[in-house]
Amino acid sequence: MRLKYLIQLLMVAFLFSCGEETSIDPDQDMDNVGGETEGTDNQNGDGEPEVQLGYNYLNTTDITYTSENSTYFFTGLVSVSDVNVKADEKLYSFGALKFKYQLSSFFGEPTRAGIFLWSDNNGENEINTIKLRFKLFNTDGTFTGVYYVYSPLVDNDDNEWSFDVTGSPDWDEFFHANEELSAFISAEAAKDLYKAEFYLGEMDIIEINGKEVTLD
Repeated sequence: MRLKYLIQLLMVAFLFSCGEETSIDPDQDMDNVGGETEGTDNQNGDGEPEVQLGYNYLNTTDITYTSENSTYFFTGLVSVSDVNVKADEKLYSFGALKFKYQLSSFFGEPTRAGIFLWSDNNGENEINTIKLRFKLFNTDGTFTGVYYVYSPLVDNDDNEWSFDVTGSPDWDEFFHANEELSAFISAEAAKDLYKAEFYLGEMDIIEINGKEVTLD
């Protein structure tokens, strides 16, 4: 346990440049690994069509991977656009949500951090807390079958990156074995993933402000 505390103290300085703005190209190819999330056309009581629920996956960018002397370092930017989702019957609409991740190792222990940004709030409801789920992809674009979950801090200012400090969970509580997030992969399997080059993609929004997100 002392090693865990030492790791977290030494890794407090988040290695991302939080002030750096990364823009989404509006012409970016939408035919990525994940494709497009299907939404639902809803109607109100007057038969008028409401906003279509869903969002579009964008390609993961700014991907880096380094491996040296059993030390590993992964970074990337995962984004979704045209976000319209409901949580607790409230509609949340944004032009884009972005997440910069950092996964690494330190003295043989896994470390992680992530910063979050929302832009172009088109509704009255803001995000105070958010829970995100990602798929892990091999560099050839194939899905590893493994999921990653993170709840980054949120800055309530439009187009402003949040901040984070690096944490160090246990290896056997790092990656999830299924979409339902009901089980983790083993410590050995997580270490093997670190030895291989991968990236996060298909960011799904599963909770906002502590409430489950729905697309219907």
